[in-house]
Amino acid sequence: MISRITYLRELRHELLHYKGDALKEFYYLESEDLRYKNEPGKWSIIEIFEHLNLTNQFYIQALSKALGKAEQAETDNFSHGWLGKKAIKMMRPNSEGNILKIPTLGKIDPRKYQKQGRVLVNQVVFQDFIDGLESLITLAEEMEPKAIDKKSIRTLVPFIRLSMGDALAFITAHTHRHIEQARQLANELQH
Repeated sequence: MISRITYLRELRHELLHYKGDALKEFYYLESEDLRYKNEPGKWSIIEIFEHLNLTNQFYIQALSKALGKAEQAETDNFSHGWLGKKAIKMMRPNSEGNILKIPTLGKIDPRKYQKQGRVLVNQVVFQDFIDGLESLITLAEEMEPKAIDKKSIRTLVPFIRLSMGDALAFITAHTHRHIEQARQLANELQH
């Protein structure tokens, strides 16, 4: 068991860090750099951030809805669920920065929407990303008094549910994963 409040504050700090990274490392890249693909069929940096937006939007809605129904916590303890712990570990890059390849669901694949006519405007994609992280940071703060290991939410895979605390850590790990993916692409541009 860990302290729920400390855990949520660490996740908030991590999300703030990724917000700063996005602004510092990617926001001011040239449009052609943001759209660079190292291989056909792979995502560009701007597509990575749009994928994060699509994913974050889903979890922000689910967590917001659950927050209103969550009970007040009786203690400061938090425990990860077995599935949550596995999902978070699978999502995070390993210690060498390697990322486990996981197929993307169609509803969060930015290419699907581009094929349907959506145009990715760099500034809009980044503003949506920043707004999404700010919403997640606010949710983490609002979750502090709640029993976040007791209330679960539906994930993007409908038959899988995670506790609110695990879901927030999962989406934070997902953000970490894709910030690293964007960094790898940006590093390729410099060589």
